[in-house]
Amino acid sequence: GEWVVDLRSRVAFSEGHLAGAFNFEGDGKLATYLAWLIPWGKPVTLLAETPGQIAAAQRELARVGIDRPAAAATGGPSSWLRTGERPHSFPRAGFADLAAARERDGGEGIVVLDVRRASERAKGHVEGSFHLPVHEVHGRAD
Repeated sequence: GEWVVDLRSRVAFSEGHLAGAFNFEGDGKLATYLAWLIPWGKPVTLLAETPGQIAAAQRELARVGIDRPAAAATGGPSSWLRTGERPHSFPRAGFADLAAARERDGGEGIVVLDVRRASERAKGHVEGSFHLPVHEVHGRAD
């Protein structure tokens, strides 16, 4: 199916997004990550707060052969959802929250997945985290 990419900040995404959307901030790495993840030829829809963010993302994606998004929309989840639909969200947690949960639960059932590149992980990581670079996630999802 279609890939829906929300270009807003991580904070904005966590507070409300479309179900099934992926969040990649338009920070210069968008094209690299999407080229790794999206199967060639799959349609892509871009969501952003402003037309300028959409235009910047389109320029980035064109460099990796994703020339035209299937669709694009600006605004926020309330303008992207059908009447009666609610945005999805998830709570944010910091390292202190993780440490408290591990102490409280003895670490049982808590899995930290580090999807950064090996060079980023080498600079530091959460003890006991599982390393799976983002470009390998799709191939190992099963």
